Amino acid sequence: MVRGAPEDLPAAVSSWLAGRSPSPALARCALRERDGTLALVLVPRLVEPRAQPVNGSLRAWQITPPEGASEATLVATAPDGTVARQAFDAAGTAALPMAREGTWSLQVMMTFASGPAPVALWEEVVGAASAATGETDRSITNDRHLLGAINGLRRAHALAPLRRDPLLDLVARAHAERLAAQGRVAHTPAPDDSPLDRLRAAGVVTSRVAENIARARSLAVAHARIARSPGHRANLLEAEVDAIGVGVAHAGGMAYVVELFATRPTLAGR
Repeated sequence: MVRGAPEDLPAAVSSWLAGRSPSPALARCALRERDGTLALVLVPRLVEPRAQPVNGSLRAWQITPPEGASEATLVATAPDGTVARQAFDAAGTAALPMAREGTWSLQVMMTFASGPAPVALWEEVVGAASAATGETDRSITNDRHLLGAINGLRRAHALAPLRRDPLLDLVARAHAERLAAQGRVAHTPAPDDSPLDRLRAAGVVTSRVAENIARARSLAVAHARIARSPGHRANLLEAEVDAIGVGVAHAGGMAYVVELFATRPTLAGR
């Protein structure tokens, strides 16, 4: 917090920033002036992908990972809805062939001590056309409709439908209700409270786990956002998972959705 007369605040903030060591945390900030007080809010996990020279249909980006991040991955949703992944190399560069015309959604995912988290999301237009994919299906009004939409998407991509699992349902529903009560959206709201931690606490054993979460005015909008987001869509189209739990809760006019994916989940000891 920097305090002082309004006319002195810009110089005070510049001096404060100049005294900080270079850090990705300063890539973005929010400033608010009120009664001579300037609040500076730092966002330590936002990265700025920098486009590299284009080579035919191959496009590349370079990033500077935030402190404590590892396993950076570029995830892209193509105009036809397929998902591609590419790990960033040691120099922080990742390249993808993008020959299909239309609008691509791209996301950078990184792993932190608290678990995976998105750190960048943007769109790239290839060619002259900008083709949107995945219109909002307003018929989705409950958790059964969500499951139907997810399995419909999987069938469209030649993947087996997911079996709804009651154990996963319980864990997903409990997390959705907690998020709704707290008014937040988080995969790991506290240390040792990741999706895998929650499954273990419920006595569920699985070889693979993934989670989608969303908050929106309706389940239809929540599903549309999940289906368009590269990282979330990759979970929807993950071939190795075979079971899903769906949790839905409502608070403050918002729907909180948790989709929990796993491979052959069972109770410990069985």
